[in-house]
Amino acid sequence: MNDDLVLINSSMWIEAWRRTGDAAARECALRWYDEGLAAVCYPVVLELIGGARTPAEVESIRTHFAHLPFLSVSNKVWEAAGEYAFALRRKGLTIPTADVLIATTAAVHEVPLLHRDEHYRLCAETIPFADISPSF
Repeated sequence: MNDDLVLINSSMWIEAWRRTGDAAARECALRWYDEGLAAVCYPVVLELIGGARTPAEVESIRTHFAHLPFLSVSNKVWEAAGEYAFALRRKGLTIPTADVLIATTAAVHEVPLLHRDEHYRLCAETIPFADISPSF
């Protein structure tokens, strides 16, 4: 377990960075970041860079995450994510692959996940990650 680290999903970063974003979500994400307890994984970075509008935004994202601990998306994570995706689909839930991968990363690394995305609430009964997201 990575004591005290929290994996922060792209949905929370978007709220934190958006000028019109939810103030409570911004405060929550930035508190973990400012305390040096925010962690990231490459699927989160992929989602954020994929949604960037300019090269300057891409560079800003890279700079923002440069000093954060990165949780590896190892073969163990990929294999578990495949099993979880299968189990979710058997329950009639079609969850985006990136979301399954991010939730699995949190579960395998035993770190809580902070998000603002309904897909993770749907995953929570199948993927054993700690969901610490408040209701916004």
